[in-house]
Amino acid sequence: MLTCDVAGSPAARLSSRRHAAGAHLQTPAVRARPAECGLALGVPLSRQAFVADLARGPEYDLAATIRRLSPVGLADAWRKLEQKVDSVRWVAGRAEEAGVEVIWEAGIKELRQLLSTRRVVTLLAHTRPAPLTASAILDRHRLAAVLDASADPVARLVRRVARARSGPPIWRPIALVTALEQLSSLAEHQVEHRPAPPELQDLALGADVSPASLTRAALETSLPGLIQPAPVLELRDGLHPVADLIEAIPDGFDGVLDLSLFRSAFLAGAVARARPETHLLVDMDRASLPVRMARYRVAVDVLSRYPSPFSELIDAVHRALAGGRF
Repeated sequence: MLTCDVAGSPAARLSSRRHAAGAHLQTPAVRARPAECGLALGVPLSRQAFVADLARGPEYDLAATIRRLSPVGLADAWRKLEQKVDSVRWVAGRAEEAGVEVIWEAGIKELRQLLSTRRVVTLLAHTRPAPLTASAILDRHRLAAVLDASADPVARLVRRVARARSGPPIWRPIALVTALEQLSSLAEHQVEHRPAPPELQDLALGADVSPASLTRAALETSLPGLIQPAPVLELRDGLHPVADLIEAIPDGFDGVLDLSLFRSAFLAGAVARARPETHLLVDMDRASLPVRMARYRVAVDVLSRYPSPFSELIDAVHRALAGGRF
């Protein structure tokens, strides 16, 4: 798991130190009791909601993906999801009894309201990563001009890669944009600790460029108007671009936004850049949803007895579970 204290310069916002347990941690001291916590559930938790999502079309990706991977039929598709959401319903109910405010059907509006009233907010959502491709670039020549003129470390890296791979000067705009696409793809793999494909293994980001600053989500916010926003975050009101998640976080929110219950590492750079005061928890261990929910349940149980810094507690529970101490 990655805990991000995003104060400071954009290049340093996602820095972290590695612990022996394999977690990444830079801990904000945000102490919390259950009554200061909120849990927003943005996934279908019943068969009825699952079937309704299937009928709603491309704005709902989770149900369609599970159905696509279940050729036997609808009943089999729901069983696959139900095995996971059973743990969600049980843990959420227990958290609600402990004093956590639980939003059982959370859209972006409900998430915004929860963030305005709670110090620690945990979100469960579905994500659909969308790598940067040529079709997502709205103005190739304008983007190339920005990359050519900027002193930003990312732009300098793009220029360096483009010089190594370009041909005649007339090809330079294409070389710059292609280099950005390749570096962004490498960054998407690195933030999730996935091995890079062979065609990217000769690339390196360098010490002054964080992988989180080169994901498509991050580039959408750092290069506004030049990259088509991708709908990547699914809540109960459908898919949203990362900009909607950022807008849901109140300006100056210095509490904890816990995104560790779902695949979210590729969103962290964009959120960190736009909301530097917010403390982010981002899961990177690819644990199953029931394991992640068990981690949250233990954390809430502890908070009920001992108000604690939420990020430190989540990391301690994560390491304890990994070590078989629960």
